[in-house]
Amino acid sequence: RNQSKAAAVGRKQMAQPKTFAVVTTIQGPTDCMRALAKSCSALGFPILVFGDKKGPVEFKLDNCEFRSLADQQSLPFTLAGLLPVGHYCRKNLGYLEAMQRGAGRIFETDDDNAPNEHFGSREIECDACPIAPQGWCNVYRLFSGDSLIWPRGLPLDHVRGSAPVRPASSEHVSAPIQQGLADGAPDVDAIWRLLVDKDFTFDRNTSVILKQGVWCPFNSQNTWWFPVCFPLM
Repeated sequence: RNQSKAAAVGRKQMAQPKTFAVVTTIQGPTDCMRALAKSCSALGFPILVFGDKKGPVEFKLDNCEFRSLADQQSLPFTLAGLLPVGHYCRKNLGYLEAMQRGAGRIFETDDDNAPNEHFGSREIECDACPIAPQGWCNVYRLFSGDSLIWPRGLPLDHVRGSAPVRPASSEHVSAPIQQGLADGAPDVDAIWRLLVDKDFTFDRNTSVILKQGVWCPFNSQNTWWFPVCFPLM
């Protein structure tokens, strides 16, 4: 959850990598998208917005570049004609366009998520507490106290497992995929919705990094990608 800025080397400021946000939508601009567009504009990067079969025909919002379903067919990607319509996977075209245009980092989110006061650009190098190898790990436990919550995709027999141990100190690490948390309506599964189903706010705490041998599902609600991991998108 830490946000970091480019560091100065001597008296010369390091150049910021070219950045794009990628979002899919089937509706016109919402309050969440207006807030996101304003925040991304302040940080100096645009949002690539990809529509679908249900619409919209146009998406007029400053700092957003809209691609309707018809527009997508003219993109220089074979994948454009292979992807099903009415499906979230059309977001892949946004990733490809960002990469084609020289992205040094890609931020992805959903059209119903709005940035809070902690939102900012991230760098591939950051400070984080390393979680020791332990197999499946419910990272949400490190940011939720004693609350019962887990990410979508976590095997249910690990839901009530012991909380992972947070090291006392952090390390300076390279993290090519960085998953932020989403307050309010985080990405959880149907079981959590049936049992708990409430607005949820995570604790502010030091970022963690999962070492080799630690696994936790992640999502596309608040996620930063760097080039070394672009092939995994």
